[in-house]
Amino acid sequence: MTRFNSPVLFCDYRAARFRATAVRSCGSRLIRIAGSGLCPSPGWTLELVPVNGGVVPHPGSLWLAVRETPPDDAVLRADTVTWVEAIIEDSAATEIVIQLPGREPLTVAVAEPAPDQAAAGELIRG
Repeated sequence: MTRFNSPVLFCDYRAARFRATAVRSCGSRLIRIAGSGLCPSPGWTLELVPVNGGVVPHPGSLWLAVRETPPDDAVLRADTVTWVEAIIEDSAATEIVIQLPGREPLTVAVAEPAPDQAAAGELIRG
């Protein structure tokens, strides 16, 4: 197999490829963030990790970062969709800000459950 000689590249991300959805369970509000990056070859691992837990300039924003791990044995370049997901407990975030290595962050709005779904959850938990 031919190896490509270019330096390690990064995955490409678009806000449209991410969704953030809030659910309520047992008195807690959980946010599921799921999306994908288009990576330069198969074998990449993506992880959403918390960013500095210090003072947050926008309290309605939950800040995460994408941690990219390239494969040890990258061969031919073949753009590959690579999925990432995280579930975070947060009581107030209305948007997720995802920091990317060396690029501008993405912002994803948090979708809340429909009122009838929230009420059904309250009745079950009640």
